[in-house]
Formats: sequence, structure tokens, C-alpha cells
Amino acid sequence: MNEYVNLYNQKQKDKSKRLPKFKILYKQILSDRESTSSVTEKFGTSEEVLETINSFLPSWINQFSSTRKRRN
Repeated sequence: MNEYVNLYNQKQKDKSKRLPKFKILYKQILSDRESTSSVTEKFGTSEEVLETINSFLPSWINQFSSTRKRRN
């Protein structure tokens, strides 16, 4: 995801429109060994991957932009 954020930021001339990069998450030392998160199914084709990314990114960017506007 950071790669896509980086590409988006490179296209933005206005620095106020740039997005922050995601933070790397590390496991906690004494965390439970079993994960409560769900595991998604594998993608069957490259087209499915691209469709999923293309449907996710615009909504994420819009959500981030609206959150950022509320802070200012």
C-alpha cells in the first residue's frame, strides 16, 4: 500500500494534498498466539486483484481526505 501512496504523492504538486505512509506493524511481545482477524480467500486471477485495489483506493483516499479536512 505504501507503494501506491508514494505514487499518488509523487503526482501531487500541492504538499497539503499528500497522504502519509502507513506505519509498519510489529507483533506485541506477549500477544496471544491465535489471531482473531479473518483470513480472506486467495484471488483467482490478476484481474480480481486489480479490481479489488481499484475499488478500495478511491474510497480510502476520499475517506482520508474528509478526515483530514475535519482536523483542519
